Amino acid sequence: MAGAGPDRGPHAGHGPGAHHDRRGEQGERSERAGRASGYAGSDDRHTVAFPGEPRRPGTVHQVAGTPPIEETTLPDPVPAILASTRAFDPEAHLALLGDKRFHIAPDGDAFLMYGVHRRFWIAVGAPVGAPHALPGLPARFCAAARAAGAQPAFTHLGAGPAARLAGLGMAVHPMGAAASIVPGTFLLAGSARGSLRRSWRRVRDLGGVRFRVHGDAGPLLPELRAVSDAWLAGRRETGFSHGVFLPAFLTGRPVAVLRVHGTVVAFVSLWPTPDRRLGVDLMRHSPAAPPGAMDFLLTELILWAREAELRRVDLGLAPLSDLTGDDALSRLGRLVLRHGERFHGFAGLRHFKAKFRPEWSPRFVVAPHRHQLPLVLGRVVLLGRATLTAPGSRRSEPAPRWPGDRTGFPGGSR
Repeated sequence: MAGAGPDRGPHAGHGPGAHHDRRGEQGERSERAGRASGYAGSDDRHTVAFPGEPRRPGTVHQVAGTPPIEETTLPDPVPAILASTRAFDPEAHLALLGDKRFHIAPDGDAFLMYGVHRRFWIAVGAPVGAPHALPGLPARFCAAARAAGAQPAFTHLGAGPAARLAGLGMAVHPMGAAASIVPGTFLLAGSARGSLRRSWRRVRDLGGVRFRVHGDAGPLLPELRAVSDAWLAGRRETGFSHGVFLPAFLTGRPVAVLRVHGTVVAFVSLWPTPDRRLGVDLMRHSPAAPPGAMDFLLTELILWAREAELRRVDLGLAPLSDLTGDDALSRLGRLVLRHGERFHGFAGLRHFKAKFRPEWSPRFVVAPHRHQLPLVLGRVVLLGRATLTAPGSRRSEPAPRWPGDRTGFPGGSR
């Protein structure tokens, strides 16, 4: 595994124009030269870790007009389930954002997280917990919702859980595709990633560029906040199905940072898992970041993950991508993708992630009836807007975290 290396500074032979864009072996030699050019932090070593039990359960948002429900706080089994589960999707970190409710398996060894908006109970992501308890949990959730007079729905589901729900008679439809990289097979050499290699090299050759993975974003929050505020430029954040810039949620979680001449200009917040996967959440840069900064930052992160022998880096969802059907929802999705770019940026997000040549996996939205599918997607947006006003999101202490000895891979630099 790769620990933090000494901060050596840019190599003398790596100034602008020092390299030509060649393919094959030259591309791989260029990658190795980049590692020698000194994107290193200090030589202290620390572990990306989530220590400790929660200080107290986090309350979650109660949306007006919703049916009553028992789980109004973070139930005691949830941290224990997370602490004992050997494998889960990085999105399981969303359970601790402060805006979720939880449906717990009868034996207390698995859960589904969800939000409530009017008459919909909307679960986000796959069930988390003991493998034997996972297949039946969505059906139990549906039964509980209907018993409370609500409509069950699901979003961001993978193909397996979605197929099981289709077998129960529910309507299933693609909502986008998730991108992931196997770091061990990631190379900058060759034509496939030629554009990415050129962008990465341009930033590397600027001088004064430093990449580092920090095990805890907490000490960097003032610098990260400045970048995040500049990136938002007054826009409103939305959460629920992805993270937001909340100090209590970021503290204790790792972050990859790009500095230029000592100033943080871009960062990526990270979600590690016990089975050596790494999820990418927030991706933000300031106006001071050089062109191609995010290409460089994510490339360095993937190469760092390769050296740390991580299994997979999940780049997250590209919403509304790969909707090829002739049904009304697919046509609507393609229309939004073509004409809603200034408002949503979905097409740009797909294009950005495609530079890395990832593996794409479909994600699905599920509802009792087909005509409800667009309603569910709209409710997810509204739940996301409520995240920052959720009581749990206003905690002053860090959000609950996983035990650190279960995520053990190193922070540091390449």
